[in-house]
Amino acid sequence: MQVFALVEEVLSAPPLPFDPERQTLKGWITYCLRDRGFKIVSVPNADLAVEMRTGEKVPFRITESAENLDRQIAWFVCNRATNQVTLVTPQG
Repeated sequence: MQVFALVEEVLSAPPLPFDPERQTLKGWITYCLRDRGFKIVSVPNADLAVEMRTGEKVPFRITESAENLDRQIAWFVCNRATNQVTLVTPQG
């Protein structure tokens, strides 16, 4: 899905670096995506979702551990040692 490539592009060059002392991870991700024109909405069973122009909502969850992820949904995974956020796309 093209949205995942665009989200990865945002994460590779964010408008500002993630600073856990000044912002929450969800707040930072939301800011970065909205800064690039994404419409962020709330959905059940996810931390946030990107709403496409077609009305489809692509859900994402946020975590600090890449272990035991539900691969039916996309994840933002934060490495707290480096404060780098990566995207894990769903399988299937």
